[in-house]
Amino acid sequence: MGVPVTYDIDHLISNRLRLQSHAMAEYGIRIFGQYIKMVGNGGSETLPADYFFIDCSYYFIVLQYGLVFCVLIFAVYILCSKKYRLDSYFQLVIMMIAINCMIAHHLLELAYNPFAFALFAKASHELKDNKISVNGRLNMLF
Repeated sequence: MGVPVTYDIDHLISNRLRLQSHAMAEYGIRIFGQYIKMVGNGGSETLPADYFFIDCSYYFIVLQYGLVFCVLIFAVYILCSKKYRLDSYFQLVIMMIAINCMIAHHLLELAYNPFAFALFAKASHELKDNKISVNGRLNMLF
């Protein structure tokens, strides 16, 4: 019997699955999170001997900040997506960020992802004959 495909995938993505599995086993999910010391390479060309970094934003949030905060973050993005359901550009950006955050830890960093603030932005949307009006401006949909 051969090696499971998950080992090949893990090797392909720099042992990220192993590190996330280790983090989950070592720390577990807590309702309000916990401190987890992470050691990354910070752009260095040499990997530290005690390297331990959770790359997936979703694992990072649920382990470091807890289940309550994770649910709150997901609720904000669901509400944003509902609020801007007619804005296909916004939907595309949110989808790209969601996919990227499976392998990157930047979901909570405003420099990479300021879109949670869209929930608090004021913008009116109207759909008229395949055009969307945002604050009085007409734009063509894809």
